[in-house]
Amino acid sequence: FRADRRSTKRGHRRTPASSAGRRTSANRSAPCAPGRFGEILAIRARGARLALDAAHSALLHCGANGYLAHHPAQRRVREAYFVALVTPALKHLTREIALAKSGDPLPAA
Repeated sequence: FRADRRSTKRGHRRTPASSAGRRTSANRSAPCAPGRFGEILAIRARGARLALDAAHSALLHCGANGYLAHHPAQRRVREAYFVALVTPALKHLTREIALAKSGDPLPAA
């Protein structure tokens, strides 16, 4: 293990440059079947909605304290919003799901 990795000044480990670009069969992702792409996007969108629902419920359960910036419920709300808005946004997931259902090819970028 130590022969494969070198430590940096801060104690973090990094992969040597010789193996940085090397991919193993364990970290390669198999291509997704075309019919499953929409299903995978729908699962991801459902997860984002569930995160929002759970964070909203926690905030309501905590009452006024949940609105304080240092309260754990407020942190969960911010994290749920991050999932819904950034990784990819629910708006984009909904659009891609509609495209996957219609069978139209993705527009060229």
